[in-house]
Amino acid sequence: MTLELNRSQKLIQKAAWEFARGEFDRDDLLELEKTGKFPKKIWKKAADLGFIGLHFEEKFSGGGLGIFDTLLTAEAFCRKDSSCGMAIMFSGFTGELIMAAGTPDQKKQYLEPLALGKSLCGGAFFEPESGYELSPIRTHAVHEMGTWVITGKKTRVVNGAGADFFPVLCETKEGPGLILVEKNAPGLIITPMGRKLGNTMTPWADLEFDGVKADSNQILGPPGKGLELVKDFLAQARLINAGMALGIAQGAMDRTLSHAKTREQFGRKIATFQHLRHKIADMALKIELARGIAYGAAQAYDNKNKAQVLSAMAMEYACEAAEAVADEAVQIHGGYGYMREGEVEHFYRDAKFLRLFCSNSRLRKDIIADDTLGHLKSANIK
Repeated sequence: MTLELNRSQKLIQKAAWEFARGEFDRDDLLELEKTGKFPKKIWKKAADLGFIGLHFEEKFSGGGLGIFDTLLTAEAFCRKDSSCGMAIMFSGFTGELIMAAGTPDQKKQYLEPLALGKSLCGGAFFEPESGYELSPIRTHAVHEMGTWVITGKKTRVVNGAGADFFPVLCETKEGPGLILVEKNAPGLIITPMGRKLGNTMTPWADLEFDGVKADSNQILGPPGKGLELVKDFLAQARLINAGMALGIAQGAMDRTLSHAKTREQFGRKIATFQHLRHKIADMALKIELARGIAYGAAQAYDNKNKAQVLSAMAMEYACEAAEAVADEAVQIHGGYGYMREGEVEHFYRDAKFLRLFCSNSRLRKDIIADDTLGHLKSANIK
């Protein structure tokens, strides 16, 4: 049974759902999804109401809440519209890095504008030759005369085409480090990646650093600790991604239930046919199991159990459920499910995207297997 929410969490969930119902206009969003434009007006309103950076520090305009609250918000937004919901939730992407390792001045300069909806951030971690592996790091930063000089390339940078700054994972003399780079830094070349199958409202880009310079105080956290910081951030990101996947699955289910209760064949509502009822039962089961895992993992994280295996489990199962449920929704809707106006087709596309985002299924299963086999080894089980 899904974890019971406390009063504060129920209020957050209700507020996020009411905001999405009131601001996510179906016709406007279909046009934005078609053109691939970022939902700027909705993002601004969401920030004004405090939905951006719910788990950021209050003294830097965040909500001071937990990752669970952000997961609930992501679920509500994506349930109403997956493409818009993801774009809004990704607007503060990597702010967690600044919250975890930034100086007070860095938080004032970078974290606060994220929470207020005044800037976008793009995490530059992955490289063209490495897929979603974080190493080896071929982008190098050399410290010269009080300045970092960065050379290399990054790919699949979330918000890259619209971001105001980027935490960049670089190899330094001390080891992997994170350096904050402004969008207008000389030598930084930003190349939009173009339209994607899903997540069409979030502007991705490739970045090239041709001797880009950043001040010494732009280092985020201690030199040599960048890889650890990014791995800790990805654990949080996977929990938020799990929330988005839950929303996608529930949104596809909502539309399927409405269709099944109104569509008639052979003089009967199709919801009365046992075969279809069993399909819906399977969809409901997948959603409930995914929700239980994700809610439990988010609560554990907020209670200081930051084991990466829990977030990997949450994202893996939630994304698997979202893809399966959305696929079944398209099938049940028939030809209408394949049309843009039917909405479920972009829930399916977004579910497929999310399963590949930040890491792939193989990497998440490696995290789960490493943790499980470690326990087996320690128990001397052959």
